[in-house]
Amino acid sequence: MSDNDLFGSIEKMDKDQMKFGRRKFAVILGVAAAGLGAWKYFESLPQTYHPRKVSFITPNDEFYSVSVNMFYRPKLDLAKWRLQLIGIDNKTSEVSLEDIRKLPSKTIYYTYCCIGNKVGAADISNATWKVAMLKDLLAPIMTDKREGVRMVSTGLDGYYSSMPLEEVLEQETYIAYEMNGVALPADHGMPARIIIPGRYGMKQPKWLRKIEITDRKVTGYWEEQNWSDDAQIKASSRLDYAKDIETEGADVLLGGIAFCGKSAVSKVEVSTDNGKTWNEATLETKPEKNVWTLWKYLWKRPQSGTYTIICRVIDENNKRQIEREQDWFPSGATGLHKVKLNLV
Repeated sequence: MSDNDLFGSIEKMDKDQMKFGRRKFAVILGVAAAGLGAWKYFESLPQTYHPRKVSFITPNDEFYSVSVNMFYRPKLDLAKWRLQLIGIDNKTSEVSLEDIRKLPSKTIYYTYCCIGNKVGAADISNATWKVAMLKDLLAPIMTDKREGVRMVSTGLDGYYSSMPLEEVLEQETYIAYEMNGVALPADHGMPARIIIPGRYGMKQPKWLRKIEITDRKVTGYWEEQNWSDDAQIKASSRLDYAKDIETEGADVLLGGIAFCGKSAVSKVEVSTDNGKTWNEATLETKPEKNVWTLWKYLWKRPQSGTYTIICRVIDENNKRQIEREQDWFPSGATGLHKVKLNLV
């Protein structure tokens, strides 16, 4: 075999390998695309109806709980617990739970929502919280500097997240230490947790150990894994119950929740014919910023059959819930909750 023949054979083998590699990549890409397509298809289908109990205030034992270590629960002597406050230029301070309780306080409603909450899912809950203002807590370590400065809050479980300090101070942000009239339970942040309105739960660490004001570049635990650093809550609505669907001749009462983050709910609309027509629901609770609203709609008895029910929310700025379907990664799910109902 001549050198030309040898190198010609090698070149042919390389080209064949490249073709195989491209084919292999194309197959993998095709499978991935098919998988994504299948996911989008099944996500777009109406969900099977499962009634869900819902009330304006979520009891502590029913409030959703998510953390990086689902088995972690703090074991603390609350009298000895101290929250470290670390500022720029070596400003430091430590505060006890009693010190926090002595700060000016108020009781608020506030709805937490997980960034991983799927359309129509249950990782969202509302409670009353006794809180102090973060700006009061951070006064001993506060700096006049704003550009490039972030507040980093860290939990006892090692979880941390950060926010630009200017954004933290431009609105009412809180440290919470009571939930529904009792000290924070172990599942929900004992002894203290952060509240930053308009953001998903990932920006609001619980089981606080340390709060730092820094001009170092800091993102956060999930943000380093390409989740949204902004994490602004997206409006959502959910159908939770359909009463009397098995009572022949009775009207059907539909109801659920709607939430628009830092904007108040203005209107909830319901479709009983898979989006062809829409009807305005009644708001059962007073719309409030950062708090979910309960809604209901009396559906005059239709004929027996299978129906697709859809709900959507419009906020106080006349901004409608995003209808385009998107997975929760990296910045929260969008799309409308669609439920299939069978009426006798």
